[in-house]
Amino acid sequence: MKKCKKCGVTKSLEDYYRANGMKDGLASECKSCVKIKERNRVSILRNDIVWLEKERLRCRNKQRKSPKYIRDPEKLRAKYLSYNAAYPEKQLSRNATRNMIVECGCQNHHWSYNEEHYRDIISLTVRDHNKAHRYMVYDQERFMYRRSTDNVLLDTKEVHQDWINHILENFI
Repeated sequence: MKKCKKCGVTKSLEDYYRANGMKDGLASECKSCVKIKERNRVSILRNDIVWLEKERLRCRNKQRKSPKYIRDPEKLRAKYLSYNAAYPEKQLSRNATRNMIVECGCQNHHWSYNEEHYRDIISLTVRDHNKAHRYMVYDQERFMYRRSTDNVLLDTKEVHQDWINHILENFI
């Protein structure tokens, strides 16, 4: 057991990151306090254009070093063509929303790929969009998403929006 320097709560040793420079080998602040501090730091830095460009460049370079990065344009084209062949409804909905105005730094999220819902989208930041997809599974039979936790179908825009809000508030 160890007391957090920031919040003052005594927690188990698993709730602390390792820090080789410290006497006991653990950080002085608990993981939750460190996460809050880092989230606040990044939210402030996101307003700094210079930092944002450096971070984008760092992420691009990191992606290019990844073994999953496809450098061959023909392989990349084949990958996209096979994806579009497997999910034609997604391609049709993307085409329907291609000319829609999107807020800077945001992406369109289709809650349903049924034809009547092609242009009915939810606008999310790139980060929130990626996070939301981690907790949803696509049901190709119904052209909608399901919650990954309990397999419940997200069959209306309101239910889908509530699930996304729940993800953003409760999952790290």
